[in-house]
Amino acid sequence: MELIRKQLGLSFVGVLLIVGVLAVTGFFTVKVGLVYFNHY
Repeated sequence: MELIRKQLGLSFVGVLLIVGVLAVTGFFTVKVGLVYFNHY
C-alpha cells in the first residue's frame, strides 16, 4: 500500500488574499505614518 502525499502550498486565491491584506496594511501604515511624522 503506497501513501499518496498531498501537495503543500498556496493556491492562487490564497496568494491574492495574502497580498491584499499586506496591501491594505501597508496603505494604512503609510497614511498613519505621514500624519505621525507631520506632527512629530
